[in-house]
Amino acid sequence: MPPKTNEFNISARATELEQRWASRTAKRRIWRAMIRGFDPRDSRVAASTGVFWSPEDYLNLRQLYTNDAGTYADLATHMLSGRPVSWRLPGVAIESEKEARKQGQAERLLYGIFQQNDRRLINKGMQRLQRAVAWQVANTGTIVVYRQAVTRGSETHFIIEPWNPDNVFEAFGDSGLSEVARKFTHNLDDLIARAES
Repeated sequence: MPPKTNEFNISARATELEQRWASRTAKRRIWRAMIRGFDPRDSRVAASTGVFWSPEDYLNLRQLYTNDAGTYADLATHMLSGRPVSWRLPGVAIESEKEARKQGQAERLLYGIFQQNDRRLINKGMQRLQRAVAWQVANTGTIVVYRQAVTRGSETHFIIEPWNPDNVFEAFGDSGLSEVARKFTHNLDDLIARAES
C-alpha cells in the first residue's frame, strides 16, 4: 500500500469544479445561442460543448423568428460602454489645493492604467476593457476580470484582462471565494517560450 501524501491534484480539482458548474455553463451557452438568433429549444444548442461549430452546423440549427434577445444584449452593451468612464476617487471633502492636486494625480493614474490596458487588449485583437466587461454583463450576467501588477525594469504595468466566464470555475468557503480554476489552451511554442524566459 503506497504511503499517504498531502499532494493536491490541481487538474483533478479543476475538473471537479468544472463539473460542479456544468449546468450553469450550459445555460449560458443557451443564452448566447438565443442572442445569436438560434432557438434555445433546439436540442443541439443545449448539448453543445462550446466548441466552435462549422458553418454547416449553424445552417442546420433552428432559427428564432425574433431578434429581440440580440437587440437587447447589444443595446445593454452599448449603454454600459458607449461613453468612457470618468474616474473619480471616493473620499472625504478636499480642504486644500495640495490635496486636490494629489487626488487629481491619482485619478489620472487610474485613467492611464485603463488606457494602457485598452491599447494592450486592442493589440491582441480583443475589445477594450470597458466594452468587454459590458459584453460579459449583457451576455452572461457575470464579470470575470483578471488583474496583475508586473514590474519590467523600473516600470510597473497593471494587467487587467476580461476572462470568458464559461472557462472560470469557482468555489466558496466560509470566508468567501476560496478557489478559482480557469480552463484555457496555449500552443506549444508559447509554452516553451515562457519556460525559457
